[in-house]
Amino acid sequence: MRLLCDARVYQNVDNYRQGRALVKEAQMVLNDMGRDLQIRAMRDVEGSVVQGSFYSHPIDLSIDNMVLFRMRSHLVTAYTAMLSFSLPVSIVGQDDTATKLLDIIGNGASGPLSSVEQMVKARVSRLDPTKGASEVFDLWTCLLGIIEAYCAANPSVDPTLPEALTGLKDHILRMFAPKQNLAGIVRLATIHSAKGLKATCVYIAQAELLPLKERVAKGGWNEHEERCVHFVAVTRATDMMVYLPSLERVTRATFLSLFEKPNDMEDEIFGSQDTEATMPEPEPEPVPEPGASTEESANAAVADALRVMKLTSLPATKD
Repeated sequence: MRLLCDARVYQNVDNYRQGRALVKEAQMVLNDMGRDLQIRAMRDVEGSVVQGSFYSHPIDLSIDNMVLFRMRSHLVTAYTAMLSFSLPVSIVGQDDTATKLLDIIGNGASGPLSSVEQMVKARVSRLDPTKGASEVFDLWTCLLGIIEAYCAANPSVDPTLPEALTGLKDHILRMFAPKQNLAGIVRLATIHSAKGLKATCVYIAQAELLPLKERVAKGGWNEHEERCVHFVAVTRATDMMVYLPSLERVTRATFLSLFEKPNDMEDEIFGSQDTEATMPEPEPEPVPEPGASTEESANAAVADALRVMKLTSLPATKD
């Protein structure tokens, strides 16, 4: 290339992984980084970058799928939700998360699971919720979500007994343990842990966290890191990238609503303009009929739970 006076030098990089639409998305992120770099799409595939949900763009288990999250707590919530939906999912690249969570449990409190849960809740309540993507806040809310999901899934376990805490630790190790065969499995990963990974279709959750505006505003290394995280996110897919709708709160119910028709989602997700006064009144809890047996009461509770989740039967993976 001949250099001209006062001209900028652009380097070219050949991209053999992604379709043209995805390369175009990556190019925009590189431009925001201020890089003098032009990416050339070398595959004769257009690909697609869309805004949608799991309902409008269903997961096809015949191809590789990955769902990316900025926060561990969101990842854990989605993992629990998708398992209850009988979807084959696996968390990848989170060995360090298991270690950090077990360190918190081992160093932060002694005693039964109930004591650890109280300690974690107290710590989360003191953290600044406006710093939701911070490492500390994310790690502690992640642990709290795991504890609550574990207790809900194991109602027969007494949290005051020592073995309950042992069971939680084993659960954490299994949840984040590396899996050997991921064929036909939807991989869930944080963007940081997705470096070096690829999938035919990638769904990006809570895309408004890419990049974090407050960190970009700081400039310097903070801005550079944010731009790099954004670039990693948009370069994991080979054929399709789906930006999922942003959820005001990432809960099991709101994440599952991404699998429903848009009109059905309004019952679970409220926009920022909604206030407490405009929200629908919660439906009353079912009251067992007088003289009903314990089994009948339990069946009534299960039936009501299925109705709330818009399911007709209990998933095969759930007791």
